[in-house]
Amino acid sequence: MRYSFLEAKITERGIKKAAISAAIGVTPKSFNNKLTGKSPFTWPEVQTIQKRFFPDLDKDDLFQQQAI
Repeated sequence: MRYSFLEAKITERGIKKAAISAAIGVTPKSFNNKLTGKSPFTWPEVQTIQKRFFPDLDKDDLFQQQAI
């Protein structure tokens, strides 16, 4: 499962993945693993990403998973 909606919004808004990974305290590789569903997002990570980068979007919408 991957987070295609989140990936699309990151691209659409021109947000650097490195900025998000730094904000949640993980390496860019770890963040990519989370986006592709190889490792899970923690609840604090979800909250941080939504509040800092996407305050106008609902967490459930932002973190909906898509089958690969």
